[in-house]
Amino acid sequence: MKKNNNFVNGDSTVIGAGTVVEGTLKAAMSARIDGTVNGDVTSEGTIVVATDGVVNGNITAVEVKISGTVKGNVTTTGKIELISNGKLIGDIKTGSLSIAETAV
Repeated sequence: MKKNNNFVNGDSTVIGAGTVVEGTLKAAMSARIDGTVNGDVTSEGTIVVATDGVVNGNITAVEVKISGTVKGNVTTTGKIELISNGKLIGDIKTGSLSIAETAV
């Protein structure tokens, strides 16, 4: 599936729009969040917080792409991309950081 220039392959978890997850989300591969997660998110792959996605908790993954809202700390071993209109309220720890001009 391709959406908003963020790729999710067949081995990924998708939290759909309108879905609310209460508690920790652990994804063995990658995950795309179009809904809301109230809790920490961990992944051995990439976490994509889509335009309407919200994470109220910390994210730990290899790579994180944010075009939605994250209220928590983000830690990656790879890269964090704060995409246009993405919002991150928290601390970051990463090897590489990319911030779009319209991101907050």
